[in-house]
Amino acid sequence: MKFLVNFLTSLSLGDWITILFVTIILYISLFYYEYYTRDNPLPGPFPLPIVGSLYQKSSSNLAKWIYDLAKIHGEIFEIWIGPQRQIVLSSAELIEQLNVPSTKSNFIIRYAYHEGLEAWGTDTGITFNRNIESWRFNRKYFDYAVTNPS
Repeated sequence: MKFLVNFLTSLSLGDWITILFVTIILYISLFYYEYYTRDNPLPGPFPLPIVGSLYQKSSSNLAKWIYDLAKIHGEIFEIWIGPQRQIVLSSAELIEQLNVPSTKSNFIIRYAYHEGLEAWGTDTGITFNRNIESWRFNRKYFDYAVTNPS
């Protein structure tokens, strides 16, 4: 531990700037490597490191921005919020396919798991539930409530 403290205090300002510059270059290189080698690339705005696609958001209205992107890129496209890829479905038919009651559906798990989000209740319900049995149980009640008249 003492060696590490001595090493870090012996670095000059130029050394710290060099370390920072190399770290930034490595981060940008890794970001674009993952972007160009991602599975199933979809159309969408070109992302920048750290901010993603948000630099192209011209108004404070997120729904209008997504609507405008759907007119440009089609019913299914991707946006990047920071370093996270988000797939946007802008068609009711695609969302219906997502909730189809088939056991052969490709869309059972729909979002990336982030530790700590369970405290906010994001592991329950229909949209964010990653427990397949619970998701199927909840989906039956949701489908019944939506499709049957009151």
